[in-house]
Amino acid sequence: MCLVGLHTQMPAGIDYLTAKDGATEGLTTSVVTSGHYNDKTDDLQTLIYTGQGGTGKDGKPKHQELERGNLALDASKTKGNEVRVIRGVEDPGDKKKKIYIYDGLYVVSDYWKEKGTSGFDEFKFKLVRKQDQPSGYATWKLAEEWRKSGSTDDESRKGFVFEDLSLGEETLPIPIVNEIDEYDKEWPHDFTYITSSTGLSMLVVPNYQSTACNNCEGQSCEDPTCPCIQRNGGELPYDNRILICRKRMIYECGDMCSCPPDCKNRLTQSGLKIRVELFKTERCGWGLRSWEPIRAGTFICELVGTAKRRDEIEEDDEYVFDTSRVCKNFRWNYEPELVGEDCWDQVSEAYKLRSGILVSARGSGNVSRFMNHSCSPNVMWQPIEIEKAGQPSVHIAFFAKRHIPPLTELRYDYGMSLDTGEFDEDGRRIFKGKRVCLCGSEKCRGSFE
Repeated sequence: MCLVGLHTQMPAGIDYLTAKDGATEGLTTSVVTSGHYNDKTDDLQTLIYTGQGGTGKDGKPKHQELERGNLALDASKTKGNEVRVIRGVEDPGDKKKKIYIYDGLYVVSDYWKEKGTSGFDEFKFKLVRKQDQPSGYATWKLAEEWRKSGSTDDESRKGFVFEDLSLGEETLPIPIVNEIDEYDKEWPHDFTYITSSTGLSMLVVPNYQSTACNNCEGQSCEDPTCPCIQRNGGELPYDNRILICRKRMIYECGDMCSCPPDCKNRLTQSGLKIRVELFKTERCGWGLRSWEPIRAGTFICELVGTAKRRDEIEEDDEYVFDTSRVCKNFRWNYEPELVGEDCWDQVSEAYKLRSGILVSARGSGNVSRFMNHSCSPNVMWQPIEIEKAGQPSVHIAFFAKRHIPPLTELRYDYGMSLDTGEFDEDGRRIFKGKRVCLCGSEKCRGSFE
C-alpha cells in the first residue's frame, strides 16, 4: 500500500495530510481496518471506525484524545472530503496473514465517544461509501459466504444451473451459474470432462537417458545435489507452492523419481486445488472464475486436451492451444529490484520446447477449456517437463500472473499467428488474429486467434 501510494502510514491505520504536505489543516486521505480494534465492518456500505490512540507511554490504556488521525477525521467530516477505505481480512489460505481490499471512497458522516472494552473513551467515526463504485468488499463477502457454506448445489442462488461441471472427476466440484439469463438452464454437454492428458507432445526422444532422482527416497527434493533440482538451475522452481519466476522450462519429478507424491517439485501434478466456477459472461460465452483470492504465482490448473497434428485441426475449433502463436512479450517477477539480480540477468522470453505443442480441448478437456482470451491477462502459461515411462512428457500449467481477487474472470493470452508484414516502432513484426477480440482491455489489440 505504501509502495503504490494508497496508504503511506506503515504503523498507523489513519493517513492524513500535514503542514509539510502543503495542507493548512489535517485532512484524512485513507483509513485501514486491521481487525485489531473494535471496528464494525459487517455492513457493506458503512464502516464504524475506531479512532487511534488509547495507550499511554507506559503501555497502560487511557482515554483517546481528539488529536493526530482522530483530529484529521473530524476535519474530514467538516470538509466532506473523500477518504480511501482499505479493509483488512483474514487470508483464507493462511490464518496468520491478512489480505487488504481497497473498497473505494467514503465520506465521514458522524463521530462520537463511547466506552471501549478497556473501560476508557474511544472515538467512533462513521464512514459512508459513495454510490456508483465498483464493488470491492461486497464481492469478497459474497465469495466468503460461498466458501464457508461449501455448497455448490444451492438452487436458491440466482442463475444456478448445475452443481458440478466435472461430474465428480475433480476433487472439488465446479458449479455452473448463468446470471445473465437466470432462466436458461443449458450448460456445455458437448465434451467429455477429463482431469489429465496422456501427453501434449507427440515427440518420442530416441536414446533418452533418464534423469530421475534416486537420492531423495521418502523425502521432498531440496538437496542441491538432487538431479531434478540441478536441472532447474540448482534451486526449486517453487517456494511455498508459489512459482518463483518464469523459466524456459521447469522440470518436475517424474514416475521414476524416489521422492513421495507430495514432493515440493510435483506442484502441478496434484490436480485442481482452487474453488472455481463456470459462469456465463456478457460477451464471451462461458468463462471461469475463482471463489478464492489467488496470489500471483499460484498454480491454477493444467491444460488438458488431445494432442493434434496441424492437419487434424478443424477450421471452426475454438478450443485450440498452440505454442507457435505469437503472444505479447512480458517479464514476470524478474525485476532486479524485486529479486536482487543484475538487470541483464533475466529469463529468456523463448520457451525451451523440444517440439511445438498443438492441443484441442473440443472433444475432451478440463476447466482450462473455458478460460477466455484477454490482451491484458491475469493468467500465464508455463511449460513443465515430467518424465513418464522413460520419456520426457511436456505439460502446460497455468499460473496466476498477478494477484487475482475473488470472482474475477481468469483469462490468458491466446496469441496470434497471422503475420501482417508490418513492423512496430521497436522493429518487431506485427501479428493479428482471426477473430475479433471482445476482452474489453484498455490495451486490447483488436483480434486474437
